[in-house]
Amino acid sequence: MKIYNFLISPKNLEIEKHKALIADSKNISTTMIAKAENEAFSIVLAAKEQAKNVVDWLEQKNKELDQVGEEIDSERSDLANLKQDVIDTNHALAKLKADLARMEMLKNAMRSGPSP
Repeated sequence: MKIYNFLISPKNLEIEKHKALIADSKNISTTMIAKAENEAFSIVLAAKEQAKNVVDWLEQKNKELDQVGEEIDSERSDLANLKQDVIDTNHALAKLKADLARMEMLKNAMRSGPSP
């Protein structure tokens, strides 16, 4: 009977109660840790997705900037060609003016007749 009394003694009941509380605490802690890990994992996944979206957006903007850069380079080339055309036209006009002045001098010389 002594063994039976030992098993149901108040001290053993208190010990068993504490063991049950500790087990419950461990279960609660394990559950809370698992929930926290799941939440952290969800946050990391969301952050990773947002980072991917930002990278995609930046890559798209980079492509757009490259296109704008190419358009600017093309416009610069066109402007350089136009500038050269203006220079060539000015040279041709200067030559035409000189030719016109020579012709005018010849015309005036012919009108005045031979010099005595």
